[in-house]
Amino acid sequence: MDQVLYIPWDDKLTSDDFRRGHPLAPVRVELTMSLARQLGVFDAPGVTLAPVWPAEDALVELVHAPDYLHAVRNAAQIGYAERVGFGLGTEDNPVFPGMHGAAALVVGASVAAADAVWSGVARHGANMAGGLHHAVDVVPRIWAHVLAEAAHRPIAPQTETPAAWRRHAAERTGRRAPVTMTDGRDPLLRSWANGYDPADRADQAVLAARREVFPYHGLDPMP
Repeated sequence: MDQVLYIPWDDKLTSDDFRRGHPLAPVRVELTMSLARQLGVFDAPGVTLAPVWPAEDALVELVHAPDYLHAVRNAAQIGYAERVGFGLGTEDNPVFPGMHGAAALVVGASVAAADAVWSGVARHGANMAGGLHHAVDVVPRIWAHVLAEAAHRPIAPQTETPAAWRRHAAERTGRRAPVTMTDGRDPLLRSWANGYDPADRADQAVLAARREVFPYHGLDPMP
């Protein structure tokens, strides 16, 4: 398999407008992609940035009801009560022009990334426009590390973030960007086979995922 990492990408994936300060503001994705690009992650052999297209309604309706899609597409026209009934127009989920198109593009990227792995085109797939919080301090560095590992080009923990990226992050957010790729910790991976802490919330989440997902792939959730 020549492709190790497949990333469906279009700058329009940062077109969602959740307002400045919202935890899902698109700047978090912009800064993640910028940092990974400046650190050379996308130049690694076998890494592909692929075009992405919006998901069609029939695909989205495999998960969401048609009346919900109608509400998202027409959020600016429907009444307040109907909007709020679908969870739209709240502080957490504000309405913005082109919301349906922006969401459909994110769905299209997720499906394309999953399909690339499922069909054997690539070993790993990633859609960077999904969740992600903490636009400056956490997300760009964590996901740059994850992408670098998937691309077989790990980034040393003590690596400095590019000065151009720090300036860009400060201009876009008004906040000082981190100077190094970690906060002084050594992020060594620990094998699950070496044990886990059943009281640790992160370990509990990993264990739940292993129990639910691993058997579908013929893997033992508890090696």
